[in-house]
Amino acid sequence: MKRVLIFLLIVVTFVLGTYMLINTTPEAHSLDFTREDANRIYEAREASPEGLAPAFKTYEMYIQLANEEKNPLIKAENFISQTCVLYFIGDNSLKTAEKIKYHLLGKEAATNAISILERSPGVALEEQYSEPLARAYFWFAVHLVKWGEANGIVSSLIQLSTVDKYLNYIINMGEEQVYDYAVFRLLGRIAYMLPFPLRNLKKSLDYLEKANANSLCDERDISRNSTNVLFYADTLLALGGHENKEKAIWLLKRLIKKGESLETLKMYNPEIVPEAKKDINIAKNTLRENQ
Repeated sequence: MKRVLIFLLIVVTFVLGTYMLINTTPEAHSLDFTREDANRIYEAREASPEGLAPAFKTYEMYIQLANEEKNPLIKAENFISQTCVLYFIGDNSLKTAEKIKYHLLGKEAATNAISILERSPGVALEEQYSEPLARAYFWFAVHLVKWGEANGIVSSLIQLSTVDKYLNYIINMGEEQVYDYAVFRLLGRIAYMLPFPLRNLKKSLDYLEKANANSLCDERDISRNSTNVLFYADTLLALGGHENKEKAIWLLKRLIKKGESLETLKMYNPEIVPEAKKDINIAKNTLRENQ
């Protein structure tokens, strides 16, 4: 009798162990790639319609990663990665219909991240969710701006109050530093781009000065974010006057110098090399027009 009980105990233990193995292991390893793999592929992107293939590839990978992930914070990060990639795709697409499509998808991906990270509007579910929530809010706002631009001036103006609300969530949360003070970069650009009489170059300058001063690169001459520099120079030139023009030209020349080679670009900011290349080409044209 004792031997029978021991045998039954062994069988039950084996069955339970097999069940636990089957129901825990495959789910965690069902994909043959990781977030790190997707990130590496994304590094090969180029800011042109021809250079979008790596971005499309990584977008699909981040979708699968989000669908598979059980950890809420990592799942939200996969949605944030999706919205980041979709911005790059939309911004570098040529057709208006494509821009509308990808910026709308980007807004939806940002919303998915927000739904995980947010307790209530402007409040993170947990303290550790605050910074990623701020990033999700930023992508929601910037996609809405770009979607509005692609749909026309009326659509842009209609969305302004919503954009302002989401950007103020970031400021009120004390997370202004995300993406090299992107909240001030976007607010400054909006104030610059608005049509007369809504355009406010003084407000644009105030915001862009904050973005640039708080995000200096290692050489401490200009912002480590090329778009911060480019937008700052645009506003200075729009304000006019000899001093503003000279400062803008100096900024543009310093930015162009960062792009003398791939090595100098990587030293400037290795995370945004494709974006910096694009900004530097724009800077060269702006400089040519203002010298």
